[in-house]
Amino acid sequence: MPRTAFNQILTGDARELLADLPSNSVDLSFWSPPYFVGKSYEQDLAFDDWQSLVSTVVMEHRRILRHGGFLAVNIGDILCFPDPEMPRYLADKIHGKKHRVTHYEVLNMKNRYPGPSRYELASLLGRSESSLS
Repeated sequence: MPRTAFNQILTGDARELLADLPSNSVDLSFWSPPYFVGKSYEQDLAFDDWQSLVSTVVMEHRRILRHGGFLAVNIGDILCFPDPEMPRYLADKIHGKKHRVTHYEVLNMKNRYPGPSRYELASLLGRSESSLS
């Protein structure tokens, strides 16, 4: 029997925790690896070592996840690390994709389609409901 308990949030080094879990036993794993941005606990970690850590943990998830299970990985932008060999990328940021709806557009649509709900109005405008705030 593994030392870890189920239906709990487990914290620690994923390489150690996952090795202790039985195969095909996890429905959801949310993993937040070191971001490799130069924090004190990462200072002795070379980029190749970081890539190996991420690869090792992802591969171990193949063993422990049940069929249809989910692995969510939280990785931040790593643009600030000084290693020139490290590939640079930007995360796909949702806040840059919002489309403002003007008060005039909302009133105009309400005049054309009296009585729509907030959700129907958003659909008519081709926007999300939250953009009508």
